[in-house]
Amino acid sequence: MALDRASLDARLKKEVSGNPAALRIFERLAENEAFNAGCDMANAVAVSRLGYNDHGRVHVRITALNALAILNILGRSGVSPNFVKEKHGTFGDAQVVVMLGALLHDLGNAIHRKDHEKNGVYLAGGLLDEVLPEFYSGPKLHKIRLFVLGCVFETGDGADASSVESGAVKIADGADCEKGRARMPYRLFGKPDIHSVSALAIKRVEIGPGKEVPVRITVDMTNPAGLFQVSEVLGKKIAGSGLKSYVEVDTRINGRRLRETDVSLL
Repeated sequence: MALDRASLDARLKKEVSGNPAALRIFERLAENEAFNAGCDMANAVAVSRLGYNDHGRVHVRITALNALAILNILGRSGVSPNFVKEKHGTFGDAQVVVMLGALLHDLGNAIHRKDHEKNGVYLAGGLLDEVLPEFYSGPKLHKIRLFVLGCVFETGDGADASSVESGAVKIADGADCEKGRARMPYRLFGKPDIHSVSALAIKRVEIGPGKEVPVRITVDMTNPAGLFQVSEVLGKKIAGSGLKSYVEVDTRINGRRLRETDVSLL
């Protein structure tokens, strides 16, 4: 996966092609000074101060791209997002919710890693008040805002997802784990441990249609140590997403399907 922002932005826009409101909202947010400053501060706190992995502009874009891919696959499979099922609006509105929930979900790290989901709700709320009124009004404006804030709050481990939209963001957050980009925070400095060794073992993560269920997440590793991240991060995110019955994980070692004998090497 290309990690430069321009490439990620182009891929994200492709996921919402045919949704002019989502495209324009993304462009407004991407150029918003407070949003970009928040992402940079979240990364400064997480990486520079605490020695953790990326929580900045690249991570939130990867999360948004993954979340939209999951939502779109579910939609094509006949799984309705809650914004549609509860008759609040359209599938396009649900795409906006997921995109914004993913882009704003880590802002709370700009204050501190502890309780960052709660802090994120406060910070995201202010940004939504700046951006959304240009595109929505009346009850729909407030409902989209609340759905997005629900996604931000429910991304963390302290709350299970209560909507399809929130579940998609939650899984997408955990899926940003290839090439050392693990979502379980691990120290970048000091003695290597299972967290860093496992994180660095994951080569590639791809999200696509499944065979038995709608969504398949393929995780390709260099060695079985990557299973720790798959189990402790991605697996727990899926378990708390409310979408477990719609998602399968395909674990591989250098492109070959994982076998029991591979695990015995641990």
